[in-house]
Amino acid sequence: MTGYLAFSIYSYIASLISWRIEKLYKELDQKEEQKIKIFFLMKHGFRITGTILLIAHLLP
Repeated sequence: MTGYLAFSIYSYIASLISWRIEKLYKELDQKEEQKIKIFFLMKHGFRITGTILLIAHLLP
């Protein structure tokens, strides 16, 4: 059960890192639209995965 919690925390940390990278790409260069979209999808994917793992940890 604690494995779910650990991977949930890792997923949320990865989501934060993806958010920062996405924000940096937006500030530096607007031409990198494809990279911005990739990190946007990664951010939400990691956040959703973290939420699912957190719920799995809380279930009996």
